[in-house]
Amino acid sequence: MRFTEKKRRKAGVNSVPLMDLVFLLLIFFAVTASFMDQPAIKLDLPEASAEPLKQLPKDIMTVYVSAEGDLYFGDRLIKLEDLPALLKAGLAEGHPSRLTIKADREVIHGKVIEVMDTARQSGIEVVTVGTQKKAAAGK
Repeated sequence: MRFTEKKRRKAGVNSVPLMDLVFLLLIFFAVTASFMDQPAIKLDLPEASAEPLKQLPKDIMTVYVSAEGDLYFGDRLIKLEDLPALLKAGLAEGHPSRLTIKADREVIHGKVIEVMDTARQSGIEVVTVGTQKKAAAGK
């Protein structure tokens, strides 16, 4: 009795599902990276015609001032009295001596000045105010 051998197929790895997975991961990380610096509060920043600075360090401390006058350090709601301790702790952790204030356009000017004054008294050397680029006319 004669047995016939079946032809064996070569074992291989199908790379199409792997490429699909890598592509989906790439899209996921690209989309989530765009949300990293967005605060949980809605701000309508004032407009400026100057171009934004190109190279800003990612670890700059940021204070947000909402239209109602609420202060946020990062994404945490704080009081003005708590700001010096938070800034000094940030400086002790190695953050640069720089603070960005992003205030809604409806905020009273005095509130922004209070935050700037508190920052300077806490040892912050550079205070910048966040704006958004002015929209072109006719758009």
